[in-house]
Amino acid sequence: MEKKELFVIFGSLLVCIVLGVFLSSTYNTFTGATTRDSVASLPPIPSMPGGSPASCSDTIKNQDESDRDCGGVCSPLGKKCALDKTCSTMEDCESGYCYIQRCKIKPIPSVEPLLKKEPIITEEPKKTVIVLGPPATIPRTPNTYSISIELQNGKFAFVPNKVKAIVSDILIITNKDSAQHQPVTPDRSIEGDKLSSGQSWSYTLITPGEIVFHDDLHPSTTGIWSDFKISIAVHPWSGTCDDKQKNLDETDTDCGGLCPQCQVGKSCKINNDCTTSLCRDNVCSHPLPISCTDNLKNQDETDDDCGGSCQKCADGKSCASSSDCKGNYCSKSGLCLTPSCTDNEKNQDESAVDCGGKCRKCLQGSTCSKNEDCVTAVCSNGICDIPTTEIQMVAKQFEFVPNQITVTKGNRVRINITSIDVPHGFSLPAFIPIKKLLPQIPQQIEFIADKVGEFEFLCDVYCGSGHKGMRGKLIIKEKTAEKEAGAEFPVAKEKQIFEEKPTLPQQKQQWWMLLVITLLIVGIGFSLYQKQEIKSSHLQKIDFVQEYITTMRKKGYSDDHIYHQLIQHGYTKQEVENHICLPGEKLEQYVKRLRRLGYAREKIMKELLVAGHKPGSIHDALEHVKW
Repeated sequence: MEKKELFVIFGSLLVCIVLGVFLSSTYNTFTGATTRDSVASLPPIPSMPGGSPASCSDTIKNQDESDRDCGGVCSPLGKKCALDKTCSTMEDCESGYCYIQRCKIKPIPSVEPLLKKEPIITEEPKKTVIVLGPPATIPRTPNTYSISIELQNGKFAFVPNKVKAIVSDILIITNKDSAQHQPVTPDRSIEGDKLSSGQSWSYTLITPGEIVFHDDLHPSTTGIWSDFKISIAVHPWSGTCDDKQKNLDETDTDCGGLCPQCQVGKSCKINNDCTTSLCRDNVCSHPLPISCTDNLKNQDETDDDCGGSCQKCADGKSCASSSDCKGNYCSKSGLCLTPSCTDNEKNQDESAVDCGGKCRKCLQGSTCSKNEDCVTAVCSNGICDIPTTEIQMVAKQFEFVPNQITVTKGNRVRINITSIDVPHGFSLPAFIPIKKLLPQIPQQIEFIADKVGEFEFLCDVYCGSGHKGMRGKLIIKEKTAEKEAGAEFPVAKEKQIFEEKPTLPQQKQQWWMLLVITLLIVGIGFSLYQKQEIKSSHLQKIDFVQEYITTMRKKGYSDDHIYHQLIQHGYTKQEVENHICLPGEKLEQYVKRLRRLGYAREKIMKELLVAGHKPGSIHDALEHVKW
C-alpha cells in the first residue's frame, strides 16, 4: 500500500472522530443537557432541616404545635401564637382567645342577644342617660381593611384615607411607593414599621375612637405631602338582636349571623341566615323544587347538580366516589380528575404511586406486581428489588468448584456452598467475614457486589497439606452498556462491487472508499447515541425533581424550602421553575407560567391544591388568566 493511500485512510479516520465529538458537544451546548453521570443526585428528604431534632424554634409545624413554632407543647415555653395563627385551645393564643381555630382578640362585652333587658334610667340636668343591663360576650370574625400608600393625582395619599371599622378589625397598610414610609399617630402611641417598597404592616384595632396616621418620615404638610394622612373611626362591638339596627354580624336588621334567621326578601350571606335555608344572590328566597337542575347542591349530590343520583360530575367538581365522576376517578382530595401518571395517586394499572403498569418504571423499594414494573427488572415479594446472582459451589481438598466467579456490579450475590469432605472455611475479606464450613452441611453466603475489581477468596481453616493453594477469585464488572446497532453495508451493493472484478488499482481505491464510508457511519451513529443518552438523562432528571417535590410537599414542607434545597444540591432555576412556585413569586405569575407551558385549567388547579394553596387564592389567580 502506498504512503499516499495510508495518509488518506488515517486522515479520514481523524476527520470522523472530530466530527462525532463536534456534533455531540454542539448538541450539549444548545440543549444545556448533561450526561447521565453528571446528573446531580437528589438531596435526601430530611426529617427536619439540617437533621436537627424537632423544637419550638425550627420554623416548621411539628410535634403537636397548632401553628409553626407556637401553641401545643410550645405554649408552656412562652411561645404562644399571635393573632390569626392556627389554634386548638385558648392556651395556644397570646390573646387567650381561640375562635374557629384562629387566635383572635377577646371580644368586647356587649348585650346578650335575644334577651330584652329593662333599662336603668338616671336623671341628670337637661339629659337622660340610659345604662344597659348586664353584658355578655358575642364572638365575631374580624374584618380586614387593606390600605395602600401611593402617589395619586400628583400627591401622596393613603388609599382609602377614611375607614369605618369595629374593635378587633385588622388594618393592613402596604407601601406601593418607591420611597420608604412609616405610619404613626401624632402622639406616637402607635408606631408602625418602616416600610420599603412592597412591604406591609398590620395593626389590630383594640379600643373605640378615632385614630389618625401620618407618615413619620415625611411629616411636611405642603406640596405633594399635604393631607397625607388617614382617619380610622373605630366603633365598639355592641348591639342586640332586637334594637332595630343592623349591627353585630347581622346580614339584615336584627336577623342573620348570630341573630334569628331572616325572612324571605331579607339580605343574607349563607343559607343558614334564612328561615327557608336558601340564600340566592345574597337574598333569602323561597325554596325551589329539589331537582338535578336547580343549580344547588342538595339531595345526595356531591356538587351542584351532579354526583349521587344526578349526572356524573366533570373534572374539578367535588365527588365522594369514582362513580360520581365522568372520568370514573375521584381523587383523594375529593375532586373528579382524569387519571394520569403524574397525579400523585395510585390509579389506572399502576403498582405504586405514578409508576408501574403503563407509567414509568418504579424505583427500588416501590411496590410492584411484575418484573416489568421495576427499573431493576426484579419484582420480589411485591417489592422492586435488585437482581440476584445465585451460585452453587463445592469446597473440597484442596479447591473451590468453581474457583472463579464473575458477577455484575450492583447485584446481590448468593453463594450456596457445601463442604464434601473435611471442615473448610470461606473468607472473602472485601465483603464478608469468615464462614466456617462443616462437612455435608450446606451454607448460604450473601452480599451486595457494590464495587468493581478482582477479589480473592480462600479457605481459612486448615484442611491438609494443600491448604495454602485453596483459593479462588471473584470478578465484579460494570454493567454492560446497551450496544448500539451498527449499520450494515448493503449486501446487494457489496455483491455488485466484488462481482465487477476490477483491476488491482481499482480494488485498492474501492477498499479505502469502503473504509471511509464505514468510519463516517460509525461517527454519525456515535453522535446520535450521545444525543439519545443526554436526552434520556435530562428527562430522568426532571422525573426525579417532580418526585422529590411531591414527597417533600406530603411531609409538610413549603415550596420556598423545597426550592432552596434543590438549588443547594446543584439544580438550576430553569430545571425547577416548571414544577414549583418560586420564592417571592405571586401565585398569579406562577399560574400564567404554567398556562404558557400548555397546562389545562384543571391540571393547574390540581397542582396548586396539592401544593397546599388555599382554594380562594387559586380561584383568584385563575380568574386573571385568559383560557
